[in-house]
Amino acid sequence: MAAQNPGRFLRQTLVEGVGEPGQIAIARARVVVVGCGALGSVIASFLVRAGVGHVTLIDPDRVESSNLHRQILFDEDDAAAGRAKVDAARARLSNVHPTVCVEAIVGRFDAGNADGLIGEADVVVDGTDNFTTRYEINEACVRLGKPWIYGGVVGASGMSMTVIPRRTACLRCVFPEAPVPGVGRSPERDGVLGPVVGVIGSMEAAEALKLIVGAAPGRGLAQVDLWEGAMSRLDVGGPRPDCETCGSR
Repeated sequence: MAAQNPGRFLRQTLVEGVGEPGQIAIARARVVVVGCGALGSVIASFLVRAGVGHVTLIDPDRVESSNLHRQILFDEDDAAAGRAKVDAARARLSNVHPTVCVEAIVGRFDAGNADGLIGEADVVVDGTDNFTTRYEINEACVRLGKPWIYGGVVGASGMSMTVIPRRTACLRCVFPEAPVPGVGRSPERDGVLGPVVGVIGSMEAAEALKLIVGAAPGRGLAQVDLWEGAMSRLDVGGPRPDCETCGSR
């Protein structure tokens, strides 16, 4: 458990639903963040600043200059050196809160290593940019009974959903099939507005903290459109009986 300076977290412990017991739970928690790019940078930053005791970052990529408008943990030096994103993030976050353990894993999350990577996690958070990895996170978390938070952004919009295995709809319940490549919107064609990354990543980090302290998670699929200044929440119901991941049939 990370050593805690009570004064450091004064404003956080004053939040209703956190308090001293919640801060102790946060300090003891283990969170895995899969993906350390745009969303992952925001998620990891807030989790470390909140005092989460052990944060594992998983990503195979290296920093490029095209990342810098939306990936807040990196700078020009990281891009010029081609540093691994997780290594650059760990170095930056160690200066933010040196007693938190930030573990950096340069590699991909997949079905072959999923159990070993998230087996001890209290919460798993999605910072990825593709449905292939998200489905693998979903499969592993449902199988192991690990709560996890999905997030995605494109253009100036984004969405997030908390999955509690066997209690809420899982990712496959809501999105039975991955988007067809070349059809619909994608970051590659429609870009990403930096501020929407901050909003969705912050929502994911908040959901992780809520789960850690025992608060009720947000319900359904939260949707944000910063260009229109709109936010909504879609009721997705519970687990679908015919879901191939979590269904009862």
